Amino acid sequence: MFGSVGYCYTELVNKHVNKRVSYHLESPIRVTHCKSYLEERGILQKCIYIPYSPISEALLLKVHDQSYLDILKSFTDDQKSFVFENESTVDYRYTYVCKDTYDASLTAASCLVTLSDQVLAGKVKHGIALCRPPNHHAEKNLATGFCFLNGIAMMAENALAKGRQRILILDWDIHHGNGIQKHFYRRNDVLYISFHRYDHGEYYPGLKIGNFDAIGEGRGKHFNINIAWNDEKMTNGDYKYGFDQIVEPVMNQYQPDLVIIASGFDAMENDPLGEYHLTPSIYSYMINKIKDIGKTNILISLEGGYSKDNIAAGMAACIESLQDNVLPDTNWNEPNAKCLQTINQVKRAHNEYWNF
Repeated sequence: MFGSVGYCYTELVNKHVNKRVSYHLESPIRVTHCKSYLEERGILQKCIYIPYSPISEALLLKVHDQSYLDILKSFTDDQKSFVFENESTVDYRYTYVCKDTYDASLTAASCLVTLSDQVLAGKVKHGIALCRPPNHHAEKNLATGFCFLNGIAMMAENALAKGRQRILILDWDIHHGNGIQKHFYRRNDVLYISFHRYDHGEYYPGLKIGNFDAIGEGRGKHFNINIAWNDEKMTNGDYKYGFDQIVEPVMNQYQPDLVIIASGFDAMENDPLGEYHLTPSIYSYMINKIKDIGKTNILISLEGGYSKDNIAAGMAACIESLQDNVLPDTNWNEPNAKCLQTINQVKRAHNEYWNF
């Protein structure tokens, strides 16, 4: 069973729906279509199904405040706005709520933590969570970017509490994971590396903390690495270059004992939000490299991605790469000038600590 892949899914994560409009980008079809696709191809049948267990309140409170959780629990189907400590608890520009939002979010976080428990216990080698709502934008007291609870942060906290010491969170969603970054920004037991579209702070979430010069503080200095792309619409060749030049050498030095991937597929070709040009093969490439470099457990959480077909194809590539060592064709374009500029900026920001 050492080489096996576990997966966690429950229909309960689909209770979070937008009841005001007939269609929303972040909807249950993102995971239901993906699951059907994986079953039709026989991919899930090669995985071990892991039923979820409820998350502990203590773990929830490591990441979020009780007052914030109480507000999430009080949502109704006709909710419009909340004010909490003079700030909105929910960013309604991008995030809808309903009466089942908290339960669905709690279930999704529980799936992630359950998955990590099974991996930590040696029941499976790697794991994937087919869950929603996503996680990586959720902050201590803020729901934003379709995210309410930061299950990725909880998964990392759970692993640390159970003996892991060096966790890498690799975030390749096209949006910067502000919630993950803020939670671990002053710590060195979790290394956060994010590939994301930045466009000089004009792309969502539009925060300066997403730039290359946000490197962590205190003990966490140089344990926050932002590969913040500008201007160009990036391709497989750009991501390969970024991985080879930044992620691979840092992983070789850090030697993580657990890798968590915040796996958004919104950087893929024809995503309605991302506008980049990635294909499933780049995810196969990165997964295979991580397996070769780290030789450790890998946990994958579905984050963004708003083309159901892209999510299905991207997740299939990830799972098949966890199951087998089939390397993709890497005859891709050379990195563009803006890619080279970004990678040079990242190296200069971190070269006093990491060797590139």
